[in-house]
Amino acid sequence: MSPAGELVVVDVEQWQSAAGLSKIWVHTIDERDRRFRFEVAAAGDEGKVVAVIVEDTALDPALHPSLRRLPAVVSEVVAHVGVSDLEPRRTSPA
Repeated sequence: MSPAGELVVVDVEQWQSAAGLSKIWVHTIDERDRRFRFEVAAAGDEGKVVAVIVEDTALDPALHPSLRRLPAVVSEVVAHVGVSDLEPRRTSPA
């Protein structure tokens, strides 16, 4: 399911371990007020998309190739928190 129009970031959550592993959750809404949550797992500055949740439906990027590229606004947020190497081929099941 693709967003309608532009996404707006409404919240960002981050968890990080002492070993340098982290998770980032970027919460967004589209122009129809549908909620999208993008979950990225990272080690240092390298990350991969782990899950995309639309409303209450979890989608696995490994099974849905269109989810392997994050929208620009989400990529910018992920880069801002230190994950600069987020490649589409680095996807994994949730």
